[in-house]
Amino acid sequence: MKDESESSEYVAIYEDKDGDWMLVGDIPWLMFIETCKRLRIKKRSDGTGSGLRANDTTNKERGLSMH
Repeated sequence: MKDESESSEYVAIYEDKDGDWMLVGDIPWLMFIETCKRLRIKKRSDGTGSGLRANDTTNKERGLSMH
């Protein structure tokens, strides 16, 4: 069965306190609300250049390019 998040044309990302862009849902909710500075919804095809951290293996599993 295909993961619903993979079939979406859009992906939600957020900027943390350190200025790094991460995928929403990668960390527990309480940690997220303490560290999130801003949210963005981007087209999955615009994943390149999004600034997502390269050491986040979840991003690789979801098919996002990280630069």
